[in-house]
Amino acid sequence: MMGTEQTGGDAMEQARRAFDAGADGSSQTAANVAALQQQVADLMAERDAAIARAEKAEAGGKKAKAKVAELPAEKKPRTLKAIDDDKALDRDALKAAIAGAETVEIAFVGKGDREVAGSQPQAIEGEVWKDHPRGLMLDQPVTLHGPAQGGAAYQVAGYALIVDGKPVARTMRSEPLMIAPGQTVKLENDIHF
Repeated sequence: MMGTEQTGGDAMEQARRAFDAGADGSSQTAANVAALQQQVADLMAERDAAIARAEKAEAGGKKAKAKVAELPAEKKPRTLKAIDDDKALDRDALKAAIAGAETVEIAFVGKGDREVAGSQPQAIEGEVWKDHPRGLMLDQPVTLHGPAQGGAAYQVAGYALIVDGKPVARTMRSEPLMIAPGQTVKLENDIHF
């Protein structure tokens, strides 16, 4: 009898260990399932956000009228370096970046890599771009205003395209454009990236 009780006790202990191992295994499995469910939820949220951005860009492209508006001059001129060749966007990538952006602006680059102090960046909206042999060209006029009388003239050596606060393209003019105090200069078919 004693041997049977021992065997029964051993069997109970083995069953308890198996149950505990199963419980640990199922809690591990439950944790894995929960992690996978979270990953699926995150991916679905990313997908939904991408679809919403694409729909907004598509709807905005159809409805948005061409608009170019002056923004206030930056208090501190920004550094607008050339974009490395391996990071430069081609025409289609530029179109996609512009279409999906909240804000698009053009800033004016002086000699070197600095934004022209006192120049007013231009906010760009709607259907304002057309294909050009060099990429995309702004097909709306942009007006530059010189400094007030008595101020120093400045030179515009190039243009930077800024999408959602990040410079994505820069092009330099073949000849810098001098803007004298009190002068107004209208640029047409001149800005391209």
